[in-house]
This record gives sequence, C-alpha cells and structure tokens, in this order.
Amino acid sequence: MDIPVMIFLLFGIASVGFVLYTYLNTRHQERMAIIEKGTDISYPSNSNNPYGALKWGTVLLCVGIGLSIGISIDISNGHDGPFFTIPLIIIGAGLGQLLYYRMRRRDED
Repeated sequence: MDIPVMIFLLFGIASVGFVLYTYLNTRHQERMAIIEKGTDISYPSNSNNPYGALKWGTVLLCVGIGLSIGISIDISNGHDGPFFTIPLIIIGAGLGQLLYYRMRRRDED
C-alpha cells in the first residue's frame, strides 16, 4: 500500500472515531444533567413515522440495483474505475426517494 493512502485511511479512521466519541460523550453528559435535575429522560418513539422502514428499504433496494448495473457496465466496457457505478448509485438513491414518495401518496389517498 502506498504511504499517502495509508495516511489518508488513518486520518479518516481517526476522524470518524473522534466524531463518534464526541457525540457519545456529549449525549452522556446531557443525560446526566437531565437526571440530576430530576426531569423525565424518555426518548421520543418512532411511532410517528411508521413508513421509515419502507423509505430506507426502497432507497437501499434502488441503490443496490444501481450498484449492480454500474458494476456490470464497468466490467463489460473494461473500465478499471467506477466510471458508471457512482452516478448510477446516486440515480438509484434519487429514484428510491421518488418511488417512496409515490407509494406514500398512494397510501394517503
């Protein structure tokens, strides 16, 4: 592996770790402050959006379809990099959102 790639990976992993640690530590401190005040720390439920799983399932399905089509096109054309894969993933995510929107509209009518 090249040294710049290793440095980039180490920096990326360290950055993600730092952000995750900061988020969890801040959340813990907020909860401790709420407990010290004696107020209720109940979390809001996801019952207000029962279609969350439908949205993510639709988007991930379309992203997977875009990924497989993009890889197939890249392999058949002999490209080494993700020339068609990345745009088709983005298009798949957008189509998944549109499909979810249409499914929700149909259920509401």
